[in-house]
Amino acid sequence: MIAKALSIDDATAVKVLDRVLPEFKELKPAPTSLTLRSHMTTAWFQTLAALQYRRPMPIKLFSVGLRFRREQREDGSHLRVHHSASSVVMDEEVSPSDGAALAEAILRQLGFTEFRHVRKGVTAKYYAPGTEHEVYVKHRGEWLEVANFGLYSPIALAHYGIECPVLNLGIGVERVAMILYGYSDVRELVYPQFYGEWRLSDGELASMVGVEEAPRTRAGLRLATCILRAIEENRDLPSPCEVEAFRGELWGRKVVAKVYERDRGVKLVGPAAFNRIYVYRASVLGLPPEGMEDRPMVREARERGVDVGISYAQAVALKAAALAERVARGGGGSVELRVRVARAPSDVNVRVDEVARRYIHAVGGRIDVRGPVFIGVRVDVEG
Repeated sequence: MIAKALSIDDATAVKVLDRVLPEFKELKPAPTSLTLRSHMTTAWFQTLAALQYRRPMPIKLFSVGLRFRREQREDGSHLRVHHSASSVVMDEEVSPSDGAALAEAILRQLGFTEFRHVRKGVTAKYYAPGTEHEVYVKHRGEWLEVANFGLYSPIALAHYGIECPVLNLGIGVERVAMILYGYSDVRELVYPQFYGEWRLSDGELASMVGVEEAPRTRAGLRLATCILRAIEENRDLPSPCEVEAFRGELWGRKVVAKVYERDRGVKLVGPAAFNRIYVYRASVLGLPPEGMEDRPMVREARERGVDVGISYAQAVALKAAALAERVARGGGGSVELRVRVARAPSDVNVRVDEVARRYIHAVGGRIDVRGPVFIGVRVDVEG
C-alpha cells in the first residue's frame, strides 16, 4: 500500500518503513477474548440468555457449526476439526429421556434403526451429573457413537441468568456421513486427498484420452473429414491404389490430398484402421467395431466399456490435416504421413494423459492399441 500510495518500488517502500516509520516494527499481536469454539455450548448459553424472555416456552433451536479440538487424537473415527449438528430445548420440564427421543427421531429420518444409549460416568462440567448420554448406531456390525445429549448444569446456566432447564443434543455430522456413504475411516471422507483410495472411473479415464494433433481451423477440419471419408469409402480397394480425397482451395491455397497404398496384394488400409478406443476396467483398448465375440474381454468392453469416440483412421486423418495446416502457414509444401503397425497410442495420433497412465499402471490395467493399420496420406499445398 505504501509503494502504491507514494508511487515507489517495493524496495524503496521497505526503506521508508525502516527509517521513517520504525514504530511499525514494534507492533505486537494483541490477543482478545475471542477463541475457537471447542463446544457448541459456548454459543448456546449466550443465545439462550438473550431469548429466554423474548419467546414462549419451549424454546427450540438448531445450528450446525464447526468444533475445534486441538487435544483430540485423529484416527478413523475422530477429527480435530468437525461439524456438530446441535439442538437445544429450553423448557420448564425436560429430561434425559427427551434427549433420547429427540436423537432417535432425527437419526431415524436418516435411515438408522438400531440405537444404544449409554450414560457417561464422567461428564463435562457444563452438564448436570448423571444426565449426559452417548448415542450409538450400528456401523459395519459394530456400535459407533454419533451423538450425545444431556441437561445443562443448573450452576452453569445460573452464570448466564438462565432460569429454565435446557436439554442439549449434538450429532457428529462427519460420523453420520461416514456411515451413510459407506466409509470405514472418517478421514477418508473428509480428507480424500490424503487418506482416500485413488479411484478413477472408466468415464474419468476416457476423458483423459484424446488425439495428440488436430487442425485448428475449419478448413483443416474439412480436410480431415474428406480424408476420413475417402478411407472409409474405399477401404477394400485392392492395392496398389491411390484415391483422391480432396482437391480445391483451403487457407487461400490450392490443396490436393490423396490416400494411397503402394504394397501389392493388400487393400487400401489395414484391418486395424477402423479400430476404436475403449476404456474398460481401467484399461485403454483399441478394438475392431465388430468380430472377436469369442473373446470375453472384447465383448464386455464393447458392451460395458466407455467408447472414447476415436477410431485410428479418424485420428490419423486429423493429424494429416494438422500437418497440412502447418505447412500452409509456412508458405506451402507437401505432407506425407504413413502409419503402418500401431504399437503405442502415439503411433495413431492418440494421447493418453500422464495421470491416466499412472493410474492404469497403479491398478494393474493396460494400454493395448496394437494392430496393422497401414494408412498412407499425402497432402500437397501450393506454395
